[in-house]
Amino acid sequence: MSQTSRSRSHPAHAIDPALTAKIVEIEDRDGPHAAYTALSTRLRSLESEGALVPANLVSLQHRLAAECCALSQGR
Repeated sequence: MSQTSRSRSHPAHAIDPALTAKIVEIEDRDGPHAAYTALSTRLRSLESEGALVPANLVSLQHRLAAECCALSQGR
């Protein structure tokens, strides 16, 4: 069975610690919207290069999206 680039991911241990630290720094400094944008841009870049996307980064992207939604609803 073949996988599309969108569904390809590394196991949790393959996460890029430098990228994660950068996203957390952006979130702390500029908020979840900026962090979500930066992470989404990087994930799209990885996917377009055919690289496998770490599962933890996808989970982080989902968490940031949820935070952005909560903020937009005044929570």
